[in-house]
Amino acid sequence: MSKVNWIKNIEHLFTEDQLKKFPENITGIAFDSRLVKPGNIFVCYQGRNINSNEFIDDAIKKGAILIISDDQLQLQIHRDVAVFYIENTRNALSFLSDAFYNSPSKDLYTIGITGTDGKSTTAFLIYSILKKLDFNVSLISTLGVYINGQEVSMDEDKTRLTTPDPPDLFYLIQTAQKAGSTHIILEMTSHALNLDKVNPVKLDCAIFTSFSPDHQEFHDTEEDYFTSKSKIINLLKPNGHLILNADNLKLSALSQQADSSISVGFNPNADVSIKKMKESLFNIDYLLKTDEGDFSGSTQLMGDFNLMNIAMAYVSALKSGAAQSKIIDAIKDCDNVPGRFERINGAPFHVIVDYAHTPDAFEKILNTLSSYITKRLIVVFGCAGERSKERRIGLGKLTAEKADMSIITEEDSRSESIHDIVRDIENEMKKAGSTAGNDYKIILDRREAIKFSLQYAEKDDFVLILGKGHEKSIELNGEFIPWDDRKITNELINIIYN
Repeated sequence: MSKVNWIKNIEHLFTEDQLKKFPENITGIAFDSRLVKPGNIFVCYQGRNINSNEFIDDAIKKGAILIISDDQLQLQIHRDVAVFYIENTRNALSFLSDAFYNSPSKDLYTIGITGTDGKSTTAFLIYSILKKLDFNVSLISTLGVYINGQEVSMDEDKTRLTTPDPPDLFYLIQTAQKAGSTHIILEMTSHALNLDKVNPVKLDCAIFTSFSPDHQEFHDTEEDYFTSKSKIINLLKPNGHLILNADNLKLSALSQQADSSISVGFNPNADVSIKKMKESLFNIDYLLKTDEGDFSGSTQLMGDFNLMNIAMAYVSALKSGAAQSKIIDAIKDCDNVPGRFERINGAPFHVIVDYAHTPDAFEKILNTLSSYITKRLIVVFGCAGERSKERRIGLGKLTAEKADMSIITEEDSRSESIHDIVRDIENEMKKAGSTAGNDYKIILDRREAIKFSLQYAEKDDFVLILGKGHEKSIELNGEFIPWDDRKITNELINIIYN
C-alpha cells in the first residue's frame, strides 16, 4: 500500500522525523518474525514470555523494511533498515493494522461485547437475530468467524483467540466490509482490551454481560481484570450505547461513564426488566418490560443466564435498527448456540455439551438443571493448563457438591502436566468429602472419559460434558489435536445405543 493512502491515519503515533523516514510502499504488518514477508513492517515488543526484539535480524532477513521497537537499545545497533522507537508498540501494532486495512470498522455499525461469561452466546444471538431479519452481518467470536452467513476457516491457533491479533482482526473486518456487511459483532476479551488490540475500533454499541473473578494467571488483581474489561467503554462513539447487567452492582455503576446506557436484568428497576413467566425443560416463556411496553417471548435456551443474554441481544438488535416487532420472533427461532447447552440425542438419558469452564459458568448450569434432575447428575470435566489454580479449586468444589459422579479428564493442559492439574482438582474434591470410585473417577483420555459416562448413565440421568463446547481441538504441548466433544459424543452414543 502506498504511504500517501494511509499515513494520515497513523500520524499521531510517530515523530515528524519518523514520518519522513516512513517507507513509501508497505506490503503488510507482522509481529511474529516467522510470518514476515518482503515489504512488511515488523512490530516487536517485550512480552511476558517472549521478547520479539530478539528476532529483529530474522525479520530483516525475511524482508522487513521497517522495525518498530519498544526497546531504545535497538536504536544503537546499526542495521540496513530504519528502526523506530515507540513506547507502546502494542498500541502501534493495532493502529498500523487498522490503517493498513483502511480503518474498515468506520463504515460498519459495530457492536463490541465483553464480560466474564455470556459473551459468545450474546454475540451469536445478535448475529442470528440480524441475519434472520436480512441484515448483512458478520461475527468475530469464540464461536468462529462468520461473514454474511458464511463461516471463514482459520488456522486452529488463531481460532482459539476470541479476539484475533490486530493484523488478522482488521483484515477480517475489512473482508466483512468488502463483502457488503453493514453490521459487525466483535467479542472483546480482557486480554485484548488490556493489550490494546482493539483501540482503533469505535463502537456504536458496547455490552458488558457479566463479571466474576477469572484469569488470575494474566491479571494481577481482580480490580485489574475489571479495569481491563471496562476499557470497552472508551471505545464508544459519542452517540454510542452502553448495555450493562443491572443485576451486578459493579457493572451497573459503570452507567455514569457513558452518555447513553441501558440497564438489563431481573432487577425490576432495570431499563429492560426480565420476568420469567413459565419454565420447563428446554423451554422458557418470558416477558421483557420496557418503557415502550411489555414484550413476551419464548426460547428453548435454558437458564436465567440465557434470559439475560437474550435481553441484551434484544436491546442491541433494537439499537442496530431492527424492528421491535420482529426481534422476539427471531429470538424464538434461535434454538441452539453451538456448544452452549447443546443437546446430544440418541441416548436413553439427557446428554448436554457445554463450553462452561469457569466456576461461575459451572454453577449457573448446575443450578439451572437442579430442578429437573430426578435421577443422577454425571459430569465430565477438566481444567485448562496455564490458568489460575483458583479455577481448578472452584470447579472441583462445585462438582463435589452437586454431581453424583464426576469424571476428571483432559481439557487443554497446554504446557502443564495433566497430572498436576488433576491433582489440584482431586484435592479439592476430597476436601469436600468425595471419594475416588464412589463419587469421582480420573480418566485422562477424554474419549474414554466420555465413553465411561455414557455407559455409566441410566434412564433419566443427566450427563454434562463441560469445558470444550464448540471447540475443535485439544491444546497439548504446543500442538492442536483435532477434537470435537459433540462429534465424539454422537459417535459413542451410536456405538453404544444403536
